[in-house]
Amino acid sequence: MKQMKLFFLSGLFLLAEMHTGRAQQVIWNFTAANPSTNTLTNCTVSGITGGGGSSFGINSTSVSSGYAGVTGGNNACIIYSQSSTGSAYFEFTITPDAGYTVSVTGITLGTRSTATGPGNGAIRSNVDGYASNYGMIVPMASGTSWMLRTPASLNPITGAAGTAVTVRIYGYGTNTSSNSSSSPNWRIDDLQVTAAVTNIVCVSSSDTLKETICDNQLPYIWNGITVPAGGTAVARDTFTNAAGCDSILTLDLIVNQTSSTDDNLVICSNELPYTWNGIMVTGGGAAVARDTFVNAAGCDSIVTLNLTVNQTSAYTESVVICSNELPYTWNGNTVIQGGPAAAVYTTLNSLGCDSVITLDLTVSPASETTVGLTICTDQLPFVWHGTSLTQGGVAVATHKEQNSLGCDSTVTLNLTVEQVVVPEVYITATPGHEISPGRSVTFASWVTNSGVNPTIIWRKNGEQVGTSNIAYTDNDLQDGDSITCTVYSSIFCARPDSVVSKPIIIAVTNVTGITGIDAAGSKLRLYPNPNNGMFIIEGTVSGENASVEIIDQTGRVVCRYADVSAPAGKLHLQAAPKDLPAGIYFVRINSDRQVQTLRFVTVKQ
Repeated sequence: MKQMKLFFLSGLFLLAEMHTGRAQQVIWNFTAANPSTNTLTNCTVSGITGGGGSSFGINSTSVSSGYAGVTGGNNACIIYSQSSTGSAYFEFTITPDAGYTVSVTGITLGTRSTATGPGNGAIRSNVDGYASNYGMIVPMASGTSWMLRTPASLNPITGAAGTAVTVRIYGYGTNTSSNSSSSPNWRIDDLQVTAAVTNIVCVSSSDTLKETICDNQLPYIWNGITVPAGGTAVARDTFTNAAGCDSILTLDLIVNQTSSTDDNLVICSNELPYTWNGIMVTGGGAAVARDTFVNAAGCDSIVTLNLTVNQTSAYTESVVICSNELPYTWNGNTVIQGGPAAAVYTTLNSLGCDSVITLDLTVSPASETTVGLTICTDQLPFVWHGTSLTQGGVAVATHKEQNSLGCDSTVTLNLTVEQVVVPEVYITATPGHEISPGRSVTFASWVTNSGVNPTIIWRKNGEQVGTSNIAYTDNDLQDGDSITCTVYSSIFCARPDSVVSKPIIIAVTNVTGITGIDAAGSKLRLYPNPNNGMFIIEGTVSGENASVEIIDQTGRVVCRYADVSAPAGKLHLQAAPKDLPAGIYFVRINSDRQVQTLRFVTVKQ
């Protein structure tokens, strides 16, 4: 049977009178360890002992001298070593009689500390576990001279009634940097302690004790008194309190009731045999076990177990995954390959019992492919399966889609980005576009950004007359015929992919002596070529004057210089046509029925 007692104290009070004693003295002149003079009453005083250092003793070496009241003769001594102990001390104990307290209020002592002895002193006590300084002696002493020292501002050291007070006079620090000595290096003599012993006179005290028990503990024995029932002040007893005075103790007894309950539990079949409160139960049912424990009131409670047993279950789960899903996490299990019974997982079924699930895992293969695309710079940024690409390269993007097995097919894109180019074509006519009737003219095409396999189509008056050759010769030209050349660039990023030259308009005339463009027999030259719109024409012409026309590729005269002087047939013209755009131009020079044609290119005005 388990029992609990709860105790409550209330109404505690102590009436006492403090009879303060007068200050008295204890004196040690160390003829022995015990005091040589003791005027304290109602207490005992111990002899002087030492600690912290070594070789404590009482002897007549280095007798005290040099201060008022010195007794000479024996003194107490000790070896102090800062490096090994940090401090040393002398101590005494005053033990008051029962009902008395002691308070130490003054200390005076003669002290001698050598160069290796402690430099300072402190007064500590067991009242606070030697934790704080009640007074300081600074400095302790110096050299071989004796000094009479009194702690500055000594705080009273007061103990509890009937409790001993131990006082320690600590020495610490050193007078010099050296701190090694094999003989006593600190001595004291003529120790005078002032203390007061105070009597505490008892008047009266009382106390009420509240206890709580259980009804199965009645009758209750309290301090030898039989108590048959609970209630207020059911018993009284007298004893001596901590102050040594009589105290009347009254008992208030609270009686709590025992109880009984049912514990209805549901378990699973795999939990049998079932241990309940240390009792082994092998099957379910009503009242299959009983136990006694402590209820909320701290009293016995009889608990009866009613046990329901539910059944566990098991089944198989078939799953199909793709190879790139391995290792596969299934219900917290990491599965590294497929197969029957690849993993087993236990969870709870609808009854809250174990359900053992077995995994049959089928693994279908995934696939990986690489595709290559070529685009032009004007297609950037390029969107491929939702990914925006700003530059080309190898494996610049990947895309996942499903293969025929429903698994990931990873497609990697290698993207080539080619520069956009603009194809251009212009054509020339040799010997020129002004010919005599029946004259054969060869037209040549000048193409840029056409690629290695361009398609070239020549047209006369819009009708195709030649293909795939950079030149075309026509022996049947009529006045006003328009010759053009269409080039289809084979460069992937040509913009546009085909261009048409500006037409050459044929002028059939009976004028003779026309020199073909840049013909070998021309006596004129134009420089610089290409130029920025400023150039010089010089050479020989057939007359003393000439007219100069600048013609664009459409045959339009964009500038004309009339009556240019050519003394002795020598032409020198510094031309600077106004607002001449960049392009291909022709210069036609007429002099005394002679026509010469030159071609030039302006790249910058």
